[in-house]
Amino acid sequence: MFRAVLLFYLFSPLLGIYLMEQGAFGMDIGMKGHPNGATFAYFIYLVAFGISFYIFKGNRLFKIKINSPKMDNQFVKRRFIVAIYVQIIFILIMLFGFGAIKVWLGLISKGDFRGSFGFFGPFAYYISNLFAPALMAYLAALYKKYRKLIPGLGTYLLINIGLVFVLGSVWGFKSTSIAILMPAAILYWNRISLAKLAMVFVLVFSSFVFFSGVFDDTSFKTKDITETITDFSVEKTFDVRNFNSFSFVLYRLTVIQGNTPWRVWDLYSSGEEMPSYAKTLPAIMGDKFLALGGIDANDRKNFTDYHYSFAVTNLVGRAEYFLDFGHNVTATAFTDGVLIGGMFGVAIIGLVAGFLTRAFADLISRARLKDNPIFLSIILVYFTSYYLGWLNSGGVTAFIHISVFVGLFLTYLFLKTFDRIK
Repeated sequence: MFRAVLLFYLFSPLLGIYLMEQGAFGMDIGMKGHPNGATFAYFIYLVAFGISFYIFKGNRLFKIKINSPKMDNQFVKRRFIVAIYVQIIFILIMLFGFGAIKVWLGLISKGDFRGSFGFFGPFAYYISNLFAPALMAYLAALYKKYRKLIPGLGTYLLINIGLVFVLGSVWGFKSTSIAILMPAAILYWNRISLAKLAMVFVLVFSSFVFFSGVFDDTSFKTKDITETITDFSVEKTFDVRNFNSFSFVLYRLTVIQGNTPWRVWDLYSSGEEMPSYAKTLPAIMGDKFLALGGIDANDRKNFTDYHYSFAVTNLVGRAEYFLDFGHNVTATAFTDGVLIGGMFGVAIIGLVAGFLTRAFADLISRARLKDNPIFLSIILVYFTSYYLGWLNSGGVTAFIHISVFVGLFLTYLFLKTFDRIK
């Protein structure tokens, strides 16, 4: 499952870039694509990634000294029951503490909900990005080990999975529930058959279509949902506002994954000046650190220059459309390379990404052998919630940021506390 997830994050942008070169309309950038060599440049990124990833295959990059905890059957069963109550508490906090009930009732949009958290906003993200995914990964580890020893354990697991979909739905986003379950899926399916992988893909895609149909703007749902995949084509992308939920999800997983990196390469190859990548690195320490140097949201230009996602959004000419509403475009790590130094930077980032991904694969593999569910869960959550976020959206602050490490520490405390509840 690890490789399947990785392949999606690497190759869906490639498909999107290719479609842009074939003339697709990129909704994020508001323009029609054309041939510009971006597909070849991204291919170089993938080659560099693959070389680095396989060069370090079999190397032990980490030494782990962690003991495997001892658990009896009753303790394990209680963990699944307690987890149900914890998930319900998470749902109630999101619904009534943060006001997600308004999204369900259609009183506010999912975008407005995300921008209304205020001071306690990080806690809402910690629930969905860290606590809930880590809890599900923890349960997956126990279920994989004890499923044949404890009758009825699968029922408790299914209840928890159902609650995860409820928790994900309060955000109104297509991928939230799947993102929460991703660490557990990677942990449980160390190896997965093509038949099971196909089944998982169908379930995931169906979930995306469902949430898109329920929560996305109605302008995306004006056609009958029974329309087939043949209705999706390069020509049809110009009619994206009239897509049904099925076609829009397909568009989101292809064209939107690639339209921004295509545009950044287009600007670079046309001689456009690129934003300084080095300027975006101090943001690793957080906005309060930047404020010490006089860089804050009141100074729109400097604030944009020092934040990767805003800088790229501004570069592709969508600042007026996205930044005012707190949104940004999906850039990918490939775009980091373009900003660093064109084709050379693309190759360097590919090598770095390949090495880091191999390091994560090695760490996850060795953590499995230690049979410590807490440690393994935290590593998987860091990989899925943050590292893959860098591959998908670009900007190293996606996974190297002070708030990320604070969140991982809090996740450790959360799991240790959960582990001790009687």
